[in-house]
Amino acid sequence: MSESRFAALAVVSLAIPLFALADARPSDAAPSCVVREVARREIRTESGNKIFVEPLAFVSDGKANILLAGPVALFIVGPDGENTALQKNTIFGVVVDSRLQQRPVPNPMQGEFVGVRAAARTSGGWHVVFGDTASSPRPATAVGTWSAATDALWYGVFSGQSWTTLERLPIPPGVIVGQQFASRLAARGDSLAWAVPMRTQRGERHLLLYERRNGTWSYEEISTRNAGAQVAYSDRLGVVLAVVQADTTLREDANSLIIRTREGGWRPLRRLVHGRLEGTVLNPSLTFVGDTMVVGWYGSASGPRGLRKLQARAIVRALRDPDTAKIVLDSSVLGEPQALVPAMQKRGVRIWLTRHVSPAGDASELRFVQDSGGVVRVLQSVPDPFYFNVSAVSIDSSRIVVSGMKYIPGKIFISLLLQFQVDCRSRN
Repeated sequence: MSESRFAALAVVSLAIPLFALADARPSDAAPSCVVREVARREIRTESGNKIFVEPLAFVSDGKANILLAGPVALFIVGPDGENTALQKNTIFGVVVDSRLQQRPVPNPMQGEFVGVRAAARTSGGWHVVFGDTASSPRPATAVGTWSAATDALWYGVFSGQSWTTLERLPIPPGVIVGQQFASRLAARGDSLAWAVPMRTQRGERHLLLYERRNGTWSYEEISTRNAGAQVAYSDRLGVVLAVVQADTTLREDANSLIIRTREGGWRPLRRLVHGRLEGTVLNPSLTFVGDTMVVGWYGSASGPRGLRKLQARAIVRALRDPDTAKIVLDSSVLGEPQALVPAMQKRGVRIWLTRHVSPAGDASELRFVQDSGGVVRVLQSVPDPFYFNVSAVSIDSSRIVVSGMKYIPGKIFISLLLQFQVDCRSRN
């Protein structure tokens, strides 16, 4: 699977936080929440074969179902009873219901697919975008270092039972698109937005911003020299981009996090994170709650004795608020290839999931962290059963489902689902 990362994780050390918590205090009305595990289940076929689905898309339909989609590994039980045979991408993923029961999603393509992203439809089911690497493979020399490069992009609608739409998206001539750092799929009603990195034949890097309006797709090229971006809809400004790139106004810079808007001709509006001073930005997310911008990311910097450290960080502010105080959600974490997104963000409650790592780097735990008014509170910690590829999503205002890779001796990986109950009550 081109986007899977089955290699060992880098060593992460506990270090002094780069930022103090914001000075604000939670209001008396901020709910107090308790989190507890209520169910867990492995993903298997009806015949009992083990399945691993890389959670490139792990999205609720807003009701009681979750689409888990991405490159799939299906382990087949051989005549000797051992899981020896491996099939890839025979299905597109699974739909998970509120009881953690699963049903397969058929693969609409003949070959492998990459870069799956999804968003819930207001009428039910999901919008889905992805790349196809089998339509006309390119030689490795044309791709360069882009491990997930493709020349075919697709849009589909999955109703929950079947694919009802499948359309090929336009790609500018003479460019290569690489979906390893493609954004999440943003939805506002029937409108969609998706940002995909591209490279020209001269080696120039830009963004392709795809938008779907009134049933029609269009794109525009945005010059960013970027390593990746996220896209979201703002009530006031429409499509907003959070771009990971070097700040060209500085003499030297690592990857900073820059906000861009259409009203400014996609020129940088503000810098949220100074890459050189505050550490490289990894796997950011961007969402809006009304006019409030919620940004999460993994911050990387050099620690004691040159060791690498990671923190889970966030900014929660109005888009034009000049204050960029950072919230440290967790000062020592295992990083993930998926964006750091709130596991729950409903009814005034925002809960994040982090994989906290011990000071010695030899043990980790899942932490559910609530932030309110700049203050962070750990709601629950449980032993971490996962090897890698951990994502979380809420299926309603009281339940969070976590998916991740569980390693079974014998070089077998399987997707494990955990369900947590969230009970909140007002402080008043």
